[in-house]
Parts: sequence; structure tokens; C-alpha cells
Amino acid sequence: MTETVIKGSGNSRSIKSVPNLAQLAPTYDKLLELLTGEGLPVDLGPLNPAGLAQRGTDLNKASLLSDETAALYPDLPEDPTVDDVLAVIWPRISKAQNTADSKIRTETCQYTGTGTYGAGSPNSITFSFAPKLIFYVSGIGISTTSGRWLLFADEVPTTYENNGAFGYHVSGGTGGASYSINPFGKKSPDGKTFYWYVTINSGGPNGEAAAKNSAPAAQLSATGITYKFLAIG
Repeated sequence: MTETVIKGSGNSRSIKSVPNLAQLAPTYDKLLELLTGEGLPVDLGPLNPAGLAQRGTDLNKASLLSDETAALYPDLPEDPTVDDVLAVIWPRISKAQNTADSKIRTETCQYTGTGTYGAGSPNSITFSFAPKLIFYVSGIGISTTSGRWLLFADEVPTTYENNGAFGYHVSGGTGGASYSINPFGKKSPDGKTFYWYVTINSGGPNGEAAAKNSAPAAQLSATGITYKFLAIG
């Protein structure tokens, strides 16, 4: 809509009074008496283009609520107002939003590994909705696809449990050089954030060194690697 801007030249509108104005107000004092009392009968004339710097949008039925627009809403009352239309539109918007919310949604997130691991340095990813499936889809800087996983979010507990869906179990070596790496994971109560870490077990000093070397990658936290995830809900 456009605002009307008058020039201020005194001719943006005209006024018209009744034919017997001279009899109603034969003197100036009588005119003032009418103005301050029962009122001076006048009609306010239309806008005069010569007195306007800009002609704005007229506020009338056509610009506020045309018959064509009202016909789009058959449940409106007779002679509807703009407020009637707004009252009808809102439930439709709400229904459409609920329908949209029930559709499948997807979202991605990523982070860069820091080289840390363990219960004191868990990984986490957060989405704007509670997903049903989470795919670890990419580790930029990794030359192979090993360790990528699919997580069924409804099966994840809200307290840490040894869960192979987070990262992956690793074992290697023999004797004093043997080791294993075990992932633990959980989700937040609202189902939007997921946390995980790995612990190491070793059969000796050599195994511990090997485990520590492999643990960050097993936790998806290898230094400088960008890890990407896709959530579906």
C-alpha cells in the first residue's frame, strides 16, 4: 500500500455544506456557535490531485477485501470484514504447519576432529528435530570408508551404554601388544543431541600405545578430519 502525501498548498480537498447555510449561520458569531455547538453540516470532498504530492492507496472495499478474495473462503459470514478473513486463515495455517511437520525432514551437520577421546572428551552432534536415522556419511581426509555407520535413533538410550552403533569396536595385536576399543553412546531426553566416546583396554604397554593411537579415529575425532552426518526424521 502507498501513503497519500499532501503538498500543504491548501487545496488537497474541498468541503461542501448545505444550500441553506446562509440561513443557518447569517453572522460570523452564529457560524462559530454552530462549529462549537451542534455542528456545521458539511461533506468532505474527494482528494484533489492538484493538492497532492503523491496519491496513496484508497482504503475501501476493493483494496481491503474484494468480493473475489472473500469468495476464496466459503466459510466466511455474510458481508465479511478483514478480521473475519484473518480468523478463518489462522486455523488453515496451523493445519498446514502440522502437516508439514509430519513430513520427512533431513538435516546435515559436521565438525572437525580434535584428536581427543574418552569419557572426558565425548563427541556430540545436535539437530533441530529428533531424527529417526543418523548416517555418518563422510570423513574428509580419510582415504577409506571404514567405520561409517547408520544409527537407529529410537534405540539409543538417554544414559551412556556400550553401543556399537556409535563409532566402532576395534581390537588388534597379540599378547602384551593386544588392545580393544569400545564405544559408548547416549542421546538427550528430547532426542535431538547425541553423545559418544570410546574407552580402551590393553594387554600391556605396547597395546596401550597402539590403542591410544587408534582411539581418536575410532571415536570419529581424528585431528583435522571433518566428519559429516545426515539426519532423517
